[in-house]
Amino acid sequence: MKRRAGWLLVVAALTLGGVASAGTEDVERAKTYFAAGAQAYSVGQYLAAVQAFDEAYRLAPRSAILFSTAQALRRQYFVDRDRANLDRAIKLYRRYVDEVPQGGRRADAVQGLSDLEPLAARLDAESGVAGAREQSAPATRLMISSPTDEARISVDGSKAVAAPYIAEVSPGKHRVKVTASGYFDDERDVVTIKGGLIAFDVRLRERPARLRLAVDDGARIYVDGRFQGEAPLSKALQLQAGKHLVSVIQAGYRGFSTEVSLVRGKTKTVEVELSYSKQRNVSLVLLGAAGVSSVVSLGFFAQSFERQQAAQSVLDRRDEGNITSEDLDVYDAARRDRDQLRRAGTVAFATGVTLGAVGGMLYWFDTPQVPEANATVAPAKPKKRSGPKTLSAAPVVAPGFVGGGVRGTF
Repeated sequence: MKRRAGWLLVVAALTLGGVASAGTEDVERAKTYFAAGAQAYSVGQYLAAVQAFDEAYRLAPRSAILFSTAQALRRQYFVDRDRANLDRAIKLYRRYVDEVPQGGRRADAVQGLSDLEPLAARLDAESGVAGAREQSAPATRLMISSPTDEARISVDGSKAVAAPYIAEVSPGKHRVKVTASGYFDDERDVVTIKGGLIAFDVRLRERPARLRLAVDDGARIYVDGRFQGEAPLSKALQLQAGKHLVSVIQAGYRGFSTEVSLVRGKTKTVEVELSYSKQRNVSLVLLGAAGVSSVVSLGFFAQSFERQQAAQSVLDRRDEGNITSEDLDVYDAARRDRDQLRRAGTVAFATGVTLGAVGGMLYWFDTPQVPEANATVAPAKPKKRSGPKTLSAAPVVAPGFVGGGVRGTF
């Protein structure tokens, strides 16, 4: 924990080791209470921090927790000047020094004693009363935290406040609601008992982002290289928030790819306009040319038939009588024209068939390449704040005063 008020911050980690007497379940619960205490400490609610640290120590006794509790009591004394907080801080510093003969935060605890014990002695001399004072009964508290960014918490229908929620409440049943933009709400009932502390962490479930694609029917849709279905899709795609590579392919069209950024709980619509591929354009040109060639071949065959009829008419007149040399010339010319037109028609027809076959193959086999998986864009994962990992105290050294911060890890 870093302070920017001109103080020198000294940080040292105190890792909690395993303790045979504390079961796994108790240690997990102790983590929750210690995390709640650390959050309360960070916002200046030292009594709440003390209560949470006490519960964590009850579940999983650790010397480091004693030091953190003493730090919170010391801070609280300078807030309310309650002598009981001063006396208990001294007591816990002493216990820590006894339990940790070397290393750890022993030096800081000794420094705390050197500051607080003379202060207690001076107060005894001034008041004429020596000895520890009784602490007041602990308050009934509710402490709720959440690792979800911008989480807001409401208790019993009250105005929602930013997490963490730390407050004194009346004993009994309470309705807790935790909300955050882009996440599903979490509502639950909790029961508090007089003088007790309920602390828990709420991790909200992320709402999926939705993607709609406006594209022609039959198009194949891929997201991050994975096939999603053919258009039209029955419903919007539900995806993780963040960046995704969207690809659309359809036979005869150029492949479409774009990167989209999706937001939790929001729907994004992407308009997709596909254009003909070069292969499709070439196939259409070839098919058109095949059609023209077919029409031309029909024209040639029609003209060859007409020339055949002209030659046949000369033959018919010959059967009826003599024909002139001019008629023979007409006959020979008609036959030559017929043969040439037939050859031209045959060539035009064969050309049309060839162009049609090539164009048809290009048309029917014009399928874009499926996007490769390595072309994907990994979605951005929301940042998560994890719970404390190490118990530590961070004393602040200033002239005539030593304060401190806490953080922790189980």
